[in-house]
Amino acid sequence: MLRINEVIKNAYAQFGDRHFVFTKRDGKYEPISYKEFIEKSDALAHFMLGHGLAGRNIMVIGKNSVEYMMADLAITAYVGACVNVNPAVNVESLAKIIEKADLGAVFYSEELGKEFAQLSEQFPNVKMFQLQTTVAQLQSSPHLFDFTEKDPDICSKIIFTSGTTSAPKGVMLSLRNIFAGWKPLYDRTGFGDNGIEVVYVFLPLSHTYCDIYNFLYSFLYGPELYLCSDTDKIGQELREVRPTAFCAVPIIYRRLYDAYGENIAQAFGDRIKYLYVGGAVFDKKLRAFYHDHGVPILEAYALTEVASSFAVDYPNPDDLESTGTIYENIEAQIRNPDANGVGSIVVKGENVFLGYLNDPEKTRAAFTDDGYFITGDYGRIDGDKIYVMGRNNDIVVGENAENVYLAEVLANLNKIEELVAKVTAVVKPDGLLKFTLYVADDAREKIPALIEKYNEQAIKKDRIDDYELASSAQIKFK
Repeated sequence: MLRINEVIKNAYAQFGDRHFVFTKRDGKYEPISYKEFIEKSDALAHFMLGHGLAGRNIMVIGKNSVEYMMADLAITAYVGACVNVNPAVNVESLAKIIEKADLGAVFYSEELGKEFAQLSEQFPNVKMFQLQTTVAQLQSSPHLFDFTEKDPDICSKIIFTSGTTSAPKGVMLSLRNIFAGWKPLYDRTGFGDNGIEVVYVFLPLSHTYCDIYNFLYSFLYGPELYLCSDTDKIGQELREVRPTAFCAVPIIYRRLYDAYGENIAQAFGDRIKYLYVGGAVFDKKLRAFYHDHGVPILEAYALTEVASSFAVDYPNPDDLESTGTIYENIEAQIRNPDANGVGSIVVKGENVFLGYLNDPEKTRAAFTDDGYFITGDYGRIDGDKIYVMGRNNDIVVGENAENVYLAEVLANLNKIEELVAKVTAVVKPDGLLKFTLYVADDAREKIPALIEKYNEQAIKKDRIDDYELASSAQIKFK
C-alpha cells in the first residue's frame, strides 16, 4: 500500500516548485507552493509534538483554508488522529464531541473564536489553538520529514457525523482506508498524466470526500487546488478558475442548469475534463441533460464509513441510471434481495472503516456475521454497476448531500409545541425532500404556524419546505 511519508516526500521532490493551494484574498487568488505548504505542515507537526500531542486525537475545525489543510495533513500523516467536524455544529454538540473523542487539542479557525472561548472554560485540560495565528508564527523546522512512519492500520482520522440531539458518532479511518480508493480512481481518470490538473474545491474539508479525494490525493499527482471563497460565487469562480475537474452535490448542478440552461457547457470554462456528482440522489433527467449537452457527469457512491471509496463511473458512461461502477478492489453484495434483485447493500475491503469511536455496540451492529459493512442503503447490482435506491433507516440525504436526521426534526418541532407524533421523508425525483407529519386530527390547523416557526429556527438542510399531513392514528408500533 501507499506510505504517506513517502507520498509527501515524493510530492516535495516532484512538485515542490508548483503552485498548490490558491486562496482568494482581496478579490484575487494567491497561491502557496507545494514546497512551502509541506514545510509549514512539517513545522506544525513538530509544534504539536512539542506540546505532547503524539498519538492524541486532535480536532481541526473551521471553514476551508490553507491553514486547515496544513493542520489536517500534519495530524493525519505524523502526529495522531485528526478529528474532522462540520464547523456549523453548535456549541452543545461540540462539547459532546470533545468529551467523547478525549481530545488532546483543538485547532479552530478564526471565525469560531467565540465558541471556543466558551469551550476552553468548559474543558480546561484540552489545549486550544487559534489556527491562523498558530500557523503564522511557525518557524521552519530543521528536521524536515524526521518522523516515525505511522502504522497504516491504526486510527489516523475520525470523522464526526452527528446532529444536535443524537449522540455524536465518530467514524475511525486508518491510512490504509484513506488510500484504498486511489488506484481505482486513477484507473478511471489517469489524473495528472496529461498535464497539471486544476481542481475547484467547494465541498467542506470536514467531509470525507473533499478531505481525501480533493486534498490528500493531491500529493500523488500534483494538481492546483482553488478554494471556493463564497458559495454564492461558485458560478463566477468556475469561469475564473476554468478547472479541469470539479466535484459537487446535486443542488449545485441544478443551480448551474437554472442559470445557464442550453448553454450549460459554458459554466465550467474551456478545460473541464471530469465532473463528478455524489452525496445524494441525482435527478436522472438532469444528468441526461448534461450528457446530451457535451458535459457528461460521472456519478459516485460512497459513505464516510468506506472512506468515500465505493463506486465511481468511468468517463463517458453509457448507463445514466447507475450510481457508479464498483471499485475493483472491494467486494460488494446485495443481501436479502427481492424478486427484482433489490436488497441491502453490504461491502468488504480495505476501504471499510475501523469502527465507531468508543462504541463497540454500534460497531458490531454495523457489520454482518461474515464481516461485511452494512451501508444502510438498499439497491441492486448488475455486473460492475450499482443502482442505489434509498436508505434503510431514518436518515435521509437531501440534495445538498447533508444528512437530515428525522428524529432531530421531530424533536425540534416538539420543542416549539408537541403536536407531531412522527416524521418521515422521501426524496422526490428532483432530489428535494418531501416530509410527512403524523398529527392528531384536531391539531391539523395548528401545523402551518408550527412549520413557519420551526423554519425560522432550523438550519437550512432541516427546513420543511414541502410536506403533507397524515393521521397519527395510522402509526403502527412493532
